[in-house]
Amino acid sequence: MCRNCVIGGLRSCLLSCWVLTVIAFLSSATNAEMIGDHLWNLRENSQDFFHDNVPYVRPWETTVDDGYGMFIGPPPYGGSFPWGPPTTTGNSVDGSLLLDRGIDHQFSVWTFLYVPTPTTISLSGQGDCVPRWFLNYVFNSPQQFPTGGAASINLNAGWNRLDITGYNQNTDFLFESGPLAGQVGIMNSSPVPEPSTTYGVLVVAAIGSVALLIRKRRASLGHQH
Repeated sequence: MCRNCVIGGLRSCLLSCWVLTVIAFLSSATNAEMIGDHLWNLRENSQDFFHDNVPYVRPWETTVDDGYGMFIGPPPYGGSFPWGPPTTTGNSVDGSLLLDRGIDHQFSVWTFLYVPTPTTISLSGQGDCVPRWFLNYVFNSPQQFPTGGAASINLNAGWNRLDITGYNQNTDFLFESGPLAGQVGIMNSSPVPEPSTTYGVLVVAAIGSVALLIRKRRASLGHQH
């Protein structure tokens, strides 16, 4: 075999290895984009307002997030209150949630869920804390979790915001919600840009570029014989 053929074959092999490396990297980047952090945002308040768990907690006092939540209920059980600074919480593996809190404690959690098509998910949420869930900022329509079962939540295609609130003004409490991340394309504490075809385009471009380089190299070697 001539020296040029050996060198040409080696270069073709190296180019092939390069494109496989590029594809593997882009694939891993795509998977990273699809996974999300599986976390919930959390805000809390620890104040004594009353002694009966009558109202429910609205995540926002008004139609904008000004850092205040609100008890919704008949007098004297209504009224706004300040939230503390936001943090993140939850199980980063499956998106489940566990909150163990003391008396006179209110909480609000929310996360963002991406699905490519309209999807119905199931979410359990149990605890002695008047738990309510809200979808896509519809804070005037509190939804209760079925006792001993899971709520069916209809997500729109694209990004959805899911909120849960709860409190107890006369005893400590434990709130738990079930796994969520495996039911959606992305679960993330912020609505990152929607998955796109960028990576797919880059893969195709990489393959095409390498194939063109290989053809040109082979043609060049053919002219040298």
